[in-house]
Amino acid sequence: MTARAERCADTQSEGQRERGDRGCACGCAERRLLGIAVRPLATYSGSFYAKTDSAGVPVTVSLVNDQTGVVAASSTVAGLTGDWKQYTFALKTADVPASANNHLILTIPRAGTVWFDLVSLFPPTYLGRPHGNRIDLMEKMAAMHPNFLRLPGGNYLEGDHIPERYQWKKTIGPWVDRPTHPSPWRYRSSDGWGCWSFWSGAKT
Repeated sequence: MTARAERCADTQSEGQRERGDRGCACGCAERRLLGIAVRPLATYSGSFYAKTDSAGVPVTVSLVNDQTGVVAASSTVAGLTGDWKQYTFALKTADVPASANNHLILTIPRAGTVWFDLVSLFPPTYLGRPHGNRIDLMEKMAAMHPNFLRLPGGNYLEGDHIPERYQWKKTIGPWVDRPTHPSPWRYRSSDGWGCWSFWSGAKT
């Protein structure tokens, strides 16, 4: 994912490259099929890996409503260099209306190029665990007091082909070191929710 400021032109494909002149903010937008849910008075924890050819260029991260264009929360990350590095940020919403049709935007204010990878954003999680699980789902699961949980299941376990099967040893450790794998539904699974995520959730 690359954000490049050069000259005014139309945005190309989503999540790829946008261009602007020296007076235009430009960047990359992440648009989920169902949007990102935003709740009032909530803190969203995020991170991304990045490098730039314009040392010191700041990156502004924003949650923006798809329909109104209103920014629900934003944060600026400074100190980018020419080396790949992970940066963290927090987006804190005010008393905004709850909505489900939002997207994440990363922008730079001046001419330059920034490369992004492994962009992540988490809402408040169950028990406040980093990279944790959804509060509503975990509360419902805990209320059922299950004695048995299965991970994974069905064709996700098998994959369409043997090399594409779920391999739990490749779903542990830092996210950046996980190789990912093709899913049976024609998208690439990041394996962000891996074996240890399941285990820690089951222990809860």
